[in-house]
Amino acid sequence: MKRLLFIFYILAFAAQFSFAQKAAEQEKQLIQDELKKFDAFAKKASEHGATHVDITKNIPPALWQFDTEGDPYPAWYIYRASLLKIFPPQQMQPYVNMEYAERVAGILEARCAILRRHGLKAYYFATEPALLPEKFFIDHPELRGARVDHPNRSRVARFAPCVDRPEVLAMYRAAMKLMLKRCPEVEIISLFTSDSGSGFCWTHGLYAGRNGNSDCEHRPMADRISGFMITLQDAARESGSEIEINLRPISPRQWMPAT
Repeated sequence: MKRLLFIFYILAFAAQFSFAQKAAEQEKQLIQDELKKFDAFAKKASEHGATHVDITKNIPPALWQFDTEGDPYPAWYIYRASLLKIFPPQQMQPYVNMEYAERVAGILEARCAILRRHGLKAYYFATEPALLPEKFFIDHPELRGARVDHPNRSRVARFAPCVDRPEVLAMYRAAMKLMLKRCPEVEIISLFTSDSGSGFCWTHGLYAGRNGNSDCEHRPMADRISGFMITLQDAARESGSEIEINLRPISPRQWMPAT
């Protein structure tokens, strides 16, 4: 009987290993096929006079962010290339899926290599400041920023970090450097805010209404946003790059106060 059980366990392990191996091979093939399509697109873009190509389009979804049963809201941001989740500095690594981060960072790096061959530069699109896992704020409550989910769609409150905090700016600075080290072709960064799980403290466009860290409530909005963008640009210069950063808030809605 023990011998039969042993054989059963061996066969079960072998089957599981074979399935995992096939899944890994299929994923590798999918990535290679996607890179071939990206190469063809980059070639055509170059022939038509384009100068920059988006490297963040159609990245694999971050399914690990579906962390609450029955909550559909992560579907609005699992395709967004947040700097802290794709190029996490050391402080952020315990809170994100590092296997996913490395996989996507590798894809972006490979896309940049393709652009390099075609004489093109890269465009990086992300939603920032992007929400972070709740565990991060449990461990670092002083860094909690605005609630950025949509209360009519989400089942739990989700928060972005407060970019008025020097600790948060330091993490973004480090993430920016990590990104440019692997993707030096990036020259333009476009940040979408106040939607898809992102937002600055105390802005009128937040779906949950004006909210944020009480420490920064009365700081001028211009100082808050410029401080964040200057931090990213300084990090780029320290990496030997000059980056154009564009901020793209969502279009005005009826429920937003005039600003």
